[in-house]
Amino acid sequence: MDYSVIGDNVNLGARLCSAARAGKIILAGSGSDLLDKDNYALEELEAINVKGKKNKITMYRVEY
Repeated sequence: MDYSVIGDNVNLGARLCSAARAGKIILAGSGSDLLDKDNYALEELEAINVKGKKNKITMYRVEY
């Protein structure tokens, strides 16, 4: 069997993955709301333009 995933969130995830350096975790602004901030700190990064999006995407690096 073959499986695939498509959609806006998958495309955003691929773009964030491209923007991340090796060994780093990057979240979009919407994903940062789900993080347990008692155990992880977030560093806000410069917003980026993402293909297919009208507005820039706010990104955060997870510090662990």
